[in-house]
Amino acid sequence: MLSMEFRENKTSNIILMESMLNQVPAYGWTWKALYEGASTVKEFKTLDKRAIQALFDDNISNVIKLFNERLDQDMINLFDKNLNKELGLTQKVRQLILFRLYASKDYKEVIKSSFRFMGLPANYYSSLEQLLTTCNKIWNAAGDNSTGANFFSKRLILAAVYSTTLGYWLASANRSNEQTEKFLDKRLEDVKNLGKVSKSSYEYLEKVKTNLFNILGQNYNG
Repeated sequence: MLSMEFRENKTSNIILMESMLNQVPAYGWTWKALYEGASTVKEFKTLDKRAIQALFDDNISNVIKLFNERLDQDMINLFDKNLNKELGLTQKVRQLILFRLYASKDYKEVIKSSFRFMGLPANYYSSLEQLLTTCNKIWNAAGDNSTGANFFSKRLILAAVYSTTLGYWLASANRSNEQTEKFLDKRLEDVKNLGKVSKSSYEYLEKVKTNLFNILGQNYNG
């Protein structure tokens, strides 16, 4: 039986998640991939399958969430190290997106597999939450201090910019940095007034506001 102390140790979950990454290309985001990964780590070899699943509340999307959290933190670390504080807000967002892609460069197939898994209807809300969490971290790292509807619209618009850029970057194994940057710049140009709510987007914004509040509500003041 797994001790409570061990179950509450996030470091253990991170080690298991990382051990799984090499197995995902062969098995996808499945328990099989996690079991195979665990079998390569000495301290986890004796854990039974139920104990391993319990570490992630019996939900593979929680493993993907932990993976995305690591990539988000890598992005923020790269941004901080490169002294980007003098850039304007949109340029900071641009730089953070590029650092997020750089942090992901060794995991293209793993991320493609996560798209397939998170695209299942049962994973819709978890997928939305993870995307918007990344966008929220980007805006926070860039120094955004908006509130109310503008807070949510910025994250919605960035979700579209970031997800389409990520999709473009993933679509080719040989996509150059220059091509990706040009694509991102075009998306940013399309939404030059990044974060402003247009008449056509306002109805959608109102429709999803409740879900966004649950995801990002700690920063919502209006």
